Amino acid sequence: MRRARESWTTADTLATRLISAPNELANPRRIEAMERFHGEIVATSDKLQAAYAKLAGEIQQDHDIAVLTYERSIWIAGIAGAVSLLAIFCGVFVIGRIIGGSVDRLVEGAALFAKGEREHRIDVQVPPELRRVADEFNLMIGRIRESEDALAALAHLDSLTGLYNRRAFEHALSEAWARFERYGEPCCLLAIDIDHFKRVNDTYGHAAGDDVLQAISKVMIQTKRRFDQAFRIGGEEFTIILRRTDRATARAIAERLRRAVEFAQIGVNGNTIEVTVSIGVSEASDDLDAKRVVEHADAALYQAKSNGRNCVAISSNSDASDQNAA
Repeated sequence: MRRARESWTTADTLATRLISAPNELANPRRIEAMERFHGEIVATSDKLQAAYAKLAGEIQQDHDIAVLTYERSIWIAGIAGAVSLLAIFCGVFVIGRIIGGSVDRLVEGAALFAKGEREHRIDVQVPPELRRVADEFNLMIGRIRESEDALAALAHLDSLTGLYNRRAFEHALSEAWARFERYGEPCCLLAIDIDHFKRVNDTYGHAAGDDVLQAISKVMIQTKRRFDQAFRIGGEEFTIILRRTDRATARAIAERLRRAVEFAQIGVNGNTIEVTVSIGVSEASDDLDAKRVVEHADAALYQAKSNGRNCVAISSNSDASDQNAA
């Protein structure tokens, strides 16, 4: 290519001279220059053609090498793919034989979990990967169990006061009554109502009424014994189940609670609200069922309100001396 450039430069120089020289066709020098010009043009063409032929040959050679390399790569890729598929099939077969038992235990554990068995745990040791899966599954079961327990607890709590609600009361009363029937364990019930609670709402507003309910609930929690259960069963109505308690002790506990509420100073928005409660007491007995015990407690509560409120009344299934003392 350099030699072709040199020949072309020489031809270009000769052409410039021929164009600028006088038009003397018979001039020997002009004829010689034209012949040299023609020779340089032919030489340039020959050199370019030779360069083109060499370049085309090298390109064709590279092309042939590339095609051969591509064909080889196709074969290599095909062989590698076949080997990989064979290795995968062999691996799946071997792994299936080794971990079949572990997978079965995982499936069995998942099935038991789906049926509601929250205590079941999956025991997988090999391979380590499935053991980690089993550990995570067991951890998940534990967390779900904790969540279910928490939700169950919330379903039995009154959102305002934090006491147990009516649903929890019905369940606890059934348990207490079952223990009374089976073991003869004494049990008493307190039915509690806040006196003139509507007057508090009308005077101070419903938000203040909620504060009063929360304050009364705290007094109940502080006054009751550790194993007693307090419930808010609706509005300003509460009840307490006193297990392993006779009516004399239940009356003393009711009086202590009544006095605690009477002397409580409930501050709401700068105001001090004084409230009292009326309490009815009933006792489990062989001639009553659980529903009748609740009805007797409500009847005693009604009697306490009829007696002027802020007092304790004993249900009619108690003896006369208890009623007179109340």
